[in-house]
Amino acid sequence: MAGKAIVVGAGIAGMAAAFRLKQSGYEVTVFESSRRVGGRMSTERRDGHVMDLAATATSHKYGAMLALARDAGIADKIVPSSDMVGIPLRGEMQRIRSSKMIDLATTKLLPFSAKLKAAPLVMDARKVAKKSKWYDLGAAGEVDVETAAEWVARRGHPEIDKAVFNALMRGAYLASSTTMSVLDLHFLINGFFGSDLFTFAGGLGTLPEALATHVDTRLGVKVTGVEEDGAGVRVSVVESGPECDAPEETHNADVCVIAVPAPLMTELYPQLPAEHRTIAANADYVPLMTIKLLLDRRPDEKAMFLALPERESPELGALFLEHVKYKDRSPEGKGQVGCFWDGRWNAAEWDNDDDVIVDKTIGTAEEYLPGLENMVEASQVIRWRH
Repeated sequence: MAGKAIVVGAGIAGMAAAFRLKQSGYEVTVFESSRRVGGRMSTERRDGHVMDLAATATSHKYGAMLALARDAGIADKIVPSSDMVGIPLRGEMQRIRSSKMIDLATTKLLPFSAKLKAAPLVMDARKVAKKSKWYDLGAAGEVDVETAAEWVARRGHPEIDKAVFNALMRGAYLASSTTMSVLDLHFLINGFFGSDLFTFAGGLGTLPEALATHVDTRLGVKVTGVEEDGAGVRVSVVESGPECDAPEETHNADVCVIAVPAPLMTELYPQLPAEHRTIAANADYVPLMTIKLLLDRRPDEKAMFLALPERESPELGALFLEHVKYKDRSPEGKGQVGCFWDGRWNAAEWDNDDDVIVDKTIGTAEEYLPGLENMVEASQVIRWRH
């Protein structure tokens, strides 16, 4: 036995760390304040619908995730996902497949002059990919000096950003290509273009749920502090919940992984070095509201992902037709749409009631999914502060 390990947070990062520590011989305990595992990769099942609550699309270039699923014994749950993306242009939906680079050459989204410029941009992104890995973008830090929109305008054709990259970045990051780094665009190009997509039968939460079966995972337990000492780590926890008045407990371990958003991590771990604390304090998060619309029938749209550029939709960023993604996401004949607003809209509307959020969402999404208003039979709003 290598020793005892504690993991704070049962999102996919925490569960992956816990599983790998267990494989390495540690006795592992995971503490999670909520009542489900998976965090932003969690899934809820409701009335026959399989609802992914935040994360939506996964690429076959996610080799570490695929290896994790195989090692956890759920290789049979890895299933193909639709990769059809719809992007509106002057009122008409244009569709491309993320796995087929040829679609960029034939799409009406770009004029011929822009298409000639697109190939060198993709080649540049491929060169950056050779310098860095998805888990170490800092290795390509020398290119992190301008926004995605600035890079495309300088190296390519501004229309490529306005028509394609801006839309895809809003769907991926809930933020604009005019504010996101070019390195974020490189990650998106290298992670999704030219690759098939996959998902998990039963929802993306199938993976963290499977990992949780291999380690001692304690839900509804909030970590209040993590402190290093000469003998290891002390972790203070308390049962969470509005009616819980259990006393605080202390657990000792040899190592601890804190797998929560940076603002929460700095609160839990006061011994964090000053340099790292500055980096964490400058981490830029956007609030996310996932609006799920459960439908009594399916819209007449074949794309799985509608990516909405700012020039077409200033606030609503993306629509995911989950019943198109994979067959088990909704009962036969019914539909499910996941709606995502720009992060700035989420921040402004954060305190509004769910009914208000849903009404605004349906009213705006109706433009891209005609008849949607008369299809909705249930809805749910899930809020993610970070």
